[in-house]
Amino acid sequence: MEAAPPQGAITLAQALDRAVAFHRAGRAEEAADLCRSILQVRPEQAETRCLLGTIAFGQGVTETSDEHKTRGIKPGP
Repeated sequence: MEAAPPQGAITLAQALDRAVAFHRAGRAEEAADLCRSILQVRPEQAETRCLLGTIAFGQGVTETSDEHKTRGIKPGP
């Protein structure tokens, strides 16, 4: 049996949805911070990497953008 998540905790899907909402609302830094938090727990999370790459591109950081997008779409071993 799995333990219940701590009160106030959100799921990965909820965190990603929130990051997307921040990005769409023009709150890129908050979206990027949330993406980085997700990747600390789930570094292989492709959708989060792609979103972080999109945010970086929008900020003109193309090298970081390319890195995240490439790692986000790269097939596994």
